[in-house]
Amino acid sequence: MLSSPAMNRLSRASRLTVPVALMLMWGCSDADYNPCSLSGKVTVDEQPLDGGSLLLLTEDGQVSGAPVKADGTYTLECKPGTYKIAVAPLEVIVGADGVPLSGVKPTSSIEIPKKYQDVGTSNLEVVVTSGRNAHDIELISK
Repeated sequence: MLSSPAMNRLSRASRLTVPVALMLMWGCSDADYNPCSLSGKVTVDEQPLDGGSLLLLTEDGQVSGAPVKADGTYTLECKPGTYKIAVAPLEVIVGADGVPLSGVKPTSSIEIPKKYQDVGTSNLEVVVTSGRNAHDIELISK
């Protein structure tokens, strides 16, 4: 039989080991989750877009979005995959997970051609892999 100090050490070790093991198992349970980031610059006729929002959509319906900052840059987190892209002149309010919430407001002083405002007509696409990804988006109005 183990002595009282040995039992105390074993008890303390098991209290630490079990939660750590559960966290490791939980962290590995979602095989689809592989965090990655996408960043770049949006331009219209070589001029930085000074606001708006970016919407990314996969064929299976996964959505990500990000605001376009005043200097034309954007950054978002998403899962790896192939995304169709739309750029809207409105800022879409997104949650911490990148999923758009309700509510929009106009932000861009530069006109974005209508074809780029819909993923079905924009002909814009990006393949995102795990880790950091860079992708500039060049829109042409002429």
